[in-house]
Amino acid sequence: MRKAIASVTLVAMLAGCSHVHPSDPTSSADVVNEVNRVVKGRTVDITLLETKELWAENVRVTADSTWFDVVGRPSHSRPWQLDIGRGVPTSEIGAISIRRHGRGALEGAALGFLIGAVPGMIVGTRDPYMTRVSGGVVFGVIGLAVGLVWGAIAGSKDVYDFTKAPREP
Repeated sequence: MRKAIASVTLVAMLAGCSHVHPSDPTSSADVVNEVNRVVKGRTVDITLLETKELWAENVRVTADSTWFDVVGRPSHSRPWQLDIGRGVPTSEIGAISIRRHGRGALEGAALGFLIGAVPGMIVGTRDPYMTRVSGGVVFGVIGLAVGLVWGAIAGSKDVYDFTKAPREP
């Protein structure tokens, strides 16, 4: 029983939710408007093509340049001197990521329930004190709780990838 709970917890923690949107801001004003709409009022992660990462606010994207206020950098991305001011050419941006903790909690809870229910049903077929359904429910609820907490902490990411052009329908 303890091994199954540990397995459910590990799988739920390793599951991360990310939604990638291929975007080319130079292709149309619709892409620029969509990115500006979702980043408005949020702190976002900006990944530059030379693999520098920034945390920025007040982001405004145009086809040729992007302006923002740098509010920090991840510890693994801190060079001795960062030569980034308030703006860069949009062609130097690799991706802009928005983290949503509420949606992450919902996605984590749903995934955690599914990850827990299946092993619970298997345990229920082998355990004389538990039926398949009750095993699925018990382990599913444990997975749901772990997934809810993990998803709320990790969040769900919307990544607007500027290096990939969107597909034509």
